[in-house]
Amino acid sequence: MQFNRRSQNFNFAIDDYLDPALTFSRPSSATHINKQTGLLELLPPDTPRLERDGLLIEGASTNLCPKNAIDFVENGSVVGTVPAPDGTNTAQRVSKTNWGRICSGAGPLPAGDYVFSVWVRAVAIPQRTSLQVNINNDTDGGLVDISPTTAWARYSLQIKNAPAGINRLNVLATDGVLELWGWQIEPGLVATSYIPTAGAPATRAAETCFLPAAGMGGLLKKYATIIIDAELSGAAQHATLLAIGTGTANAVGFEYYGLAGESASGCYYWMNAHRWPYFRAWKGARLRAALAIGAAGVSAHGMSADSPTPVEQFANATDIPDFTGWNMQLGADVGSYSRTMFGHIRSIEILPWDLSPPVLAAKLTVP
Repeated sequence: MQFNRRSQNFNFAIDDYLDPALTFSRPSSATHINKQTGLLELLPPDTPRLERDGLLIEGASTNLCPKNAIDFVENGSVVGTVPAPDGTNTAQRVSKTNWGRICSGAGPLPAGDYVFSVWVRAVAIPQRTSLQVNINNDTDGGLVDISPTTAWARYSLQIKNAPAGINRLNVLATDGVLELWGWQIEPGLVATSYIPTAGAPATRAAETCFLPAAGMGGLLKKYATIIIDAELSGAAQHATLLAIGTGTANAVGFEYYGLAGESASGCYYWMNAHRWPYFRAWKGARLRAALAIGAAGVSAHGMSADSPTPVEQFANATDIPDFTGWNMQLGADVGSYSRTMFGHIRSIEILPWDLSPPVLAAKLTVP
């Protein structure tokens, strides 16, 4: 963190610890990718997940696949175990002789939206590899082709409006040798971080991270410019990136809106229970956004990797609440008009409200 009388900067992508000015909580353990080793590791409750892309913040989710293991293989067999993405010797190697399923059981699950994810690495690359689920053993649900390489990668399949009965998670492959680990199916359409299971479904609790008024050094009062750099794990979500206050009557925040089926997603600025769309970004884009709270009113600015021209929306000064004594909440549901995010916050900056247009444009430029 950098701090002086006029600015404050939290750079989560660089820092190896969470600044003590921030308050963080998560009642359960959770996995993350270690910055130094690149291995997936399990962190205890209330431990922030600082990854190369920044501070990972996620809402609650449940892995409904009860075990990290293969139940059966069609036209092939499990031939051993190898080091997994977490460094343990628990990934399973499968030799395939013809097209067929590599299956792990789950459910049967009720009707709804789900996302299936699994880590895959190829030793001998099959001609074709796909992800699929079965409903009531036989009916196919969803299908997506993947291209595994000799490096571990996590692949996912969204199953929208699935009927009741999902009970098999499948990796389909032709002849070849694959290694698999980290089977997961969870409600919703965003593949969240891996949740380990050992014979029963397991839940990761939601995270909260906020900067109390006392930690702002008196910066966030009537006037300030607040800049956030964030990247969401999946675009099919409705997420609050940042909120000031309680999120009820008098509040200001940034909100990402990208529901399933839309060709593009939007980032919105909201205040006093009203929303103003201020720019659009293609799904999955990293974005930077700014609130400039000044004497004349509030202006919201945004840019993204896919939308490099900043667009501005303005609210009259009479609508501006006095922020003195309010908290700044990052990525979490804090009340009405807000939703929990799933993704990374790379940095937060609190700066003077009267930044010049060139300085503000430079601050909003996505590298």
